[in-house]
Amino acid sequence: VGLISILMWVFTVLKEIRLAKRSLWLLDLPCKQGRGLKRNTELRTYSIESMSSAAYYSTICLAGMRFMIAITLGIRGCEFLAHTEKICDFVLNSVALGYIFDLDELFYSVLVSEKMHV
Repeated sequence: VGLISILMWVFTVLKEIRLAKRSLWLLDLPCKQGRGLKRNTELRTYSIESMSSAAYYSTICLAGMRFMIAITLGIRGCEFLAHTEKICDFVLNSVALGYIFDLDELFYSVLVSEKMHV
C-alpha cells in the first residue's frame, strides 16, 4: 500500500510539472509593446498575438516557481509518506497531499469568472 501511495504521489507531481511546462507555449509569442489581444466580434473570442517583455519575463518566473514548488512538494511528500507507519494514516496523508496540488485549481475555478477560463 505504501509503495502504491508513493507512486501515485510521484504521478501527481509529474502531472503538475507537465501543466507548468504547458504554460511555456507563451514564450513562442513575439514581444511587442501595447496590447497583444485580437478580438473576433463574430465569434466573441479573443486571441493572443504578442506579449510585452514584462509579461514574457513574468511567464518565465512563474513557470520556474511552479517547477520549483512541484519538485519540492514532490520530494517532501515522498519523505512524508515514507515515514507513515499505519495504513489508515497512509490513505489520509495521500489524500491530503493530493489536496495540496488541487488548491490552485480550486481557487482558479472559484475566483475567476467562467468567461475568463482558458
